[in-house]
Amino acid sequence: MGPSRCNRSRRSGWTSRPRWSRSSATLETQFSAGLKSIEDGFRLTEAKDADELRTKTVELWQQSFDSIRKIHEAQMREFQAAVVKWTELMTTQAA
Repeated sequence: MGPSRCNRSRRSGWTSRPRWSRSSATLETQFSAGLKSIEDGFRLTEAKDADELRTKTVELWQQSFDSIRKIHEAQMREFQAAVVKWTELMTTQAA
């Protein structure tokens, strides 16, 4: 890729700050969800009997998989947006 092509991609906003701030916000959300899961895992020791432990474990399991699903969906949306942006960039450069 030549220098003029790099300059065009920079001018087109391919590496714009909002994208990085979205990534930062996504990472912060993922970190917070992970920290909450760890804290909830430690709270399992507060269960008084086996039934309560089982109930709390199932709730934690469901919350964990729900968090994983949300994170995956957010990453897929970001990836799709990047592919659309890349496709637009390539088609405008080819024309």
